[in-house]
Amino acid sequence: MQTMALAGGWPGALLAQQWLRHKSSKTRFQQEFWLVVLINVAAVLWLCSPYGRNVLG
Repeated sequence: MQTMALAGGWPGALLAQQWLRHKSSKTRFQQEFWLVVLINVAAVLWLCSPYGRNVLG
């Protein structure tokens, strides 16, 4: 479900990992998850920058 995390659902996934212990011990999943979070945050920061605002119109 990394696609949903990349689409912006990573805060919910993070809560599920903490509260429900969902996939919290799977190393490979954790690595992919945090990479997706990093990509998502970087994309939001870029879109909020002057360069990203030009792309949005």
